[in-house]
Amino acid sequence: MSVQVENLEKNMAKLTIEVPAEELEKALEKAYQKQKKNISVPGFRKGKVPRAMVEKMYGPAVFYEDAVNSLVPEEYSKAAEESKLDIVSRPEINVEQIEKGKAFIFTATVAVKPEVTLGEYKGLEVAKADTTVTDEEVEAELKKEQEKNARTINVEDRPAADGDTVTLDFEGSVDGVPFDGGAGKDYPLTLGSHSFIPGFEEQLVGAALEEEKEVNVTFPEDYQAEELAGKAAVFKCTIHKIEAKELPALDDDFAKDVSEFDTLDEYKKEIKDNLTKKKEEQAKTEKENAVVDKAVENATMEIPDQMVEEQVNGMVNDYARRLESQGISFKQYVEITGMTAEKIGEQMKPQAIKRIQTRLVLEAVVKAENIQADDAAVEEQFDKMAEDFKMDKEQIKGMFGEEQMAQLKEDLAITYHVDVSMDEKGLGSMLINNDLLKQYGITAERLHEDAMKSSPHIMAPEVFSLGAMMEEMVEKDLFMMTSEEREMLQESIRKSAQMSSFFVVTNQQRIGGAGALFYPKMMDNLGEVLGHDYFILPSSIHEMLVLPDNGKISADELRVMVTEVNATQVSPAERLTDDVYYFDTKNHTFGKAERV
Repeated sequence: MSVQVENLEKNMAKLTIEVPAEELEKALEKAYQKQKKNISVPGFRKGKVPRAMVEKMYGPAVFYEDAVNSLVPEEYSKAAEESKLDIVSRPEINVEQIEKGKAFIFTATVAVKPEVTLGEYKGLEVAKADTTVTDEEVEAELKKEQEKNARTINVEDRPAADGDTVTLDFEGSVDGVPFDGGAGKDYPLTLGSHSFIPGFEEQLVGAALEEEKEVNVTFPEDYQAEELAGKAAVFKCTIHKIEAKELPALDDDFAKDVSEFDTLDEYKKEIKDNLTKKKEEQAKTEKENAVVDKAVENATMEIPDQMVEEQVNGMVNDYARRLESQGISFKQYVEITGMTAEKIGEQMKPQAIKRIQTRLVLEAVVKAENIQADDAAVEEQFDKMAEDFKMDKEQIKGMFGEEQMAQLKEDLAITYHVDVSMDEKGLGSMLINNDLLKQYGITAERLHEDAMKSSPHIMAPEVFSLGAMMEEMVEKDLFMMTSEEREMLQESIRKSAQMSSFFVVTNQQRIGGAGALFYPKMMDNLGEVLGHDYFILPSSIHEMLVLPDNGKISADELRVMVTEVNATQVSPAERLTDDVYYFDTKNHTFGKAERV
């Protein structure tokens, strides 16, 4: 194989890859061997038709597609490595020459990571955020807690009032004609929630039980259903039930019921302290973001469109998975909202560009300042992983290849620290490097924690259904998979249909993401959302599988499944264990699953 690189405009490059004729012949023969059992030709038994006969009858191109699918992924991978380019997009493949007896030539057009010219990134000034907590804010929080502890009572002696929840039947019409979606029966509606068309809820205030009330509204001009946008409509409504909230008195007894304090004044002080802490943390985050935003503004770079497209696609897929985790499929979402994947992607594009710019600028600063994650920070990371996974540290380190180790060090290095000194103008910023650790009393552990928060590779976990993960895989470019990978995917999809209640826990990049399960309070939060204790299956170093315990499956059954999957679908370097684990939500305990 040989590769030629042509640099194009806007950080694009075209790789022209030439594969020797003998390699093409091997791929054609492999394609024939794979297909021959399904080929029938009069005069020959099925599966026994000579290749030359097949090519004569159907043309020499009959096996080209399979041969290309077999050759391109491997040859492109080798060419990309040989080119030394920092490729940041999927390749756009075009076949230039394919003919028996000749070299196979194809091109791969790719986006290349852009060079960044840094502007000013030190000594930047950002506005000081006001962290003062007012009495009004304390009262508002107190009001929220009061609302949470309210009890609901049936109302029969008065008409509906603002804030009441009514149960009603309604039927809408435009010009006397009912329209789709305009009717409901025993529908619960909180008056004042503004969940219906503007003006609808207000007209139900004062309506009595079982009174037929006519509500006149006009649909907004931008209403999602175009046939109704701007149209006047009439709804015939009947309220069958009125419920009101009865709020508890705000006194010392209330404080004792909802907190660990004996008096309302003590409870208010606690609320104020918590709000202050929250504001200070928010101010710190805003301050850090402002510093980075200014550094990005001062930098110059030319981002290729394909790089943005990759980021957008990833964000749309992430959004779809979050919807799926809440029980809403992406298809349902677009139908309800009238949106499309393209429209959602377009809305996310500015954020995608910002994410790319931020990452590129931080990488450039790390390089300019020669910031490196020291060996102690790296070792500390492996110590934590060993503790989390109950594995030998050296065994975990052995799972990290050269590329993964480099990525880990880069992620640990990409962090920043804002100087806490203040003046009337704002805050002076300073990027932290290894030499400044001692000066500011920041430990390697703190640096590591900041890096974990700042890095897009090793940060907040993601949870989504196994079905959503499979759907995403199907949507990816299958052309770039090997035949073995495609077969494995098909088998996984088949099995996943039987495992709809499984959830995947990983990180945003899904690289080395199994440890996301051990993110602070992650296990407790999962238990709260799922409403069950749950089994934990170590899928690989990249993700964990979580299965709510509904009492219908045993730990032993799951161990058999884990062992089978590890043996057939997970590479040895990425395996964790054949065992199954369990989290008890009541006792907050994690350990091997014992229930059979």
